[in-house]
Amino acid sequence: RMQHKIGLMSHRGYKPESPNQDDFFVLARPESLLLGVLDGHGPLGHEIAHFAQERLPTLLAGKLRQDPEAWEASVKASMAELVAAAKADLDGKAEDSGCTVTVSMLDQAPFSSHPSTSSTSSVPRLRLRSGFLGDSIAVHAYRPSKTSPWEVKQLVDCHRPDRPDELERIKSM
Repeated sequence: RMQHKIGLMSHRGYKPESPNQDDFFVLARPESLLLGVLDGHGPLGHEIAHFAQERLPTLLAGKLRQDPEAWEASVKASMAELVAAAKADLDGKAEDSGCTVTVSMLDQAPFSSHPSTSSTSSVPRLRLRSGFLGDSIAVHAYRPSKTSPWEVKQLVDCHRPDRPDELERIKSM
């Protein structure tokens, strides 16, 4: 069984009349941990984030069951299906609202994906894969021992308009 600890933080926006538009999911299995963070935007962002929270784990897990190594393709296809379902099922609510998504999966990498590891080694190696759409941040924090300092790595490069490349992409649309 995989041992893990997770932490989540939600900070409500600065609009007192709006509900908290954050949502998340955790799908824990003995062999893996699938996490998602969703941040609603717009007047109905909380509904879009909740819609995604209810559907994305099932879509992504189903694709990964077919091919556990196809992470990037599974995330892209799951997001495309989610967007299509939102357009079809939410009666136009997704026209002026939406949500950002960050997903991460912690699982055991197959031995063949680690060239430095002998194929006869019995020590499984953990891997952490992430995908994102928007500006929800995911970080990995690691501490070799209780007396060691934390090592923190940001897993995604957020799509924010204050980044020159993202501003250019937005302007080109």
